Amino acid sequence: MTKNFTLSSLVTTLFFFLNINYCHSQNPAYKLIHDSVFNIIEDDYFKAKENLKQIEKHHLIDPGDKVTLLQYSLKNNDLKFFKKQIKKLIKNNGFNQTTKFIEDAKEDKNLTEWIKEKENKLYPIWIKNNIDSYDIQNYCRDIHTRDQMRGYFYEIQRKDSNSNAKMVLRKVDRYNLSILKQLAIKNNGILPNNFDHGLHTSLIWQGAFLHNLCSGDIMENWNEALPYIENTYFAGKINDGLFRLLDQQLKRYLGVQYYGFENDTPILDKEHLKERKKKYGFAN
Repeated sequence: MTKNFTLSSLVTTLFFFLNINYCHSQNPAYKLIHDSVFNIIEDDYFKAKENLKQIEKHHLIDPGDKVTLLQYSLKNNDLKFFKKQIKKLIKNNGFNQTTKFIEDAKEDKNLTEWIKEKENKLYPIWIKNNIDSYDIQNYCRDIHTRDQMRGYFYEIQRKDSNSNAKMVLRKVDRYNLSILKQLAIKNNGILPNNFDHGLHTSLIWQGAFLHNLCSGDIMENWNEALPYIENTYFAGKINDGLFRLLDQQLKRYLGVQYYGFENDTPILDKEHLKERKKKYGFAN
């Protein structure tokens, strides 16, 4: 298994499509946080923080949203809250991607050392208490590692269109999709996610899934994964970002969309669009 892993480049690639700032879900917390936390956080951080606390009293919050909030905690020098929450995220949610916080706090050497110390101390506790989730994360990291190999074969294909690199790329993508499905089947049909398997688990595999939406087989691959995407979405453990991602990829490669998230783009199977929107709770 791959032990060392950084999500920075992957988060950058997927952020536009999967960010909570516009994605909702069957989990009402996503929309509540969008409306009353992230919509106002630039202007009134402390009000946004209190709103999130109130939402958490009634709903299960994606720990990834707490990480986003803590970035603003640092900006607003709310260090007492920041320290309390980041300790919880590391120990209870397996958060071990503190590099961004360390970069943001680089002028405060004591704080950066404190962050490193807490991660080194508390993350092993999460692993010990969540060994099954840690194993799932490792399988997802393997998916990501295989996905990164695409760069090598893509360059071969770019330089020599007659090579078999395209076939290799397709096999890598298909194999990653098959492993992802197997992981979902072992989890009652629900894909690896931040709630069940630790922070950033969803992002680890979503980059590889994106590459299954980059060819003429987009809808075939989507329909193969859809039962597991639906299960995870209706369980409230992902937002609607993957549905939006499909529309973006369909528009890019085929000039159409399916769920109606893109502007001025023809809709595939338009006659059933209202049914799809109603099923998933998408706005008309």
